[in-house]
Amino acid sequence: MAYDAMPRSAASRGLKSAARQVGLRPASLARREMMIVSKAYYIEHKSKVEIAEELGMSRFRVARLLAQAEECGVVTHTLNSGGMITELSEAVAHHLNIHHANVLEVYGDVPSVRTAVGRAIGLYMRDIIEDGEVLGIGWGRTLNAMFDDLDKLPNVEIRLLTGLLR
Repeated sequence: MAYDAMPRSAASRGLKSAARQVGLRPASLARREMMIVSKAYYIEHKSKVEIAEELGMSRFRVARLLAQAEECGVVTHTLNSGGMITELSEAVAHHLNIHHANVLEVYGDVPSVRTAVGRAIGLYMRDIIEDGEVLGIGWGRTLNAMFDDLDKLPNVEIRLLTGLLR
């Protein structure tokens, strides 16, 4: 049961007693507490004091839950410039003796970086592929992220690339 769906009287008695009423186990409760506190802090931009008052816990407990949420991966941070670094892209292309390279500035955990890179690849592919071309696609988590935001492709033949390089 989501916090928003809990009756106000349950919220005022504290999250633990309300969670016991709906049958959450201790491990689920800890993760749920981290999610509720993190959502209020990072998404709803509430202060630790506001969150503590709403949930019937101390602001120190809120701070501990936020720290635990980061430590166990409930909360991750990603910085994505959203654009290519032109000078570095040109230098990489020149160094590798290829026609074109794109270098994207992204900071964060591995899954978040994969997602950002995949999205950038999808946008780039959408701009360069034309009708009648052949598109070779391999496997990988970054490529999966590319297709998540790729809403359409021109009329192309898609070839699945498989095998090992030796």
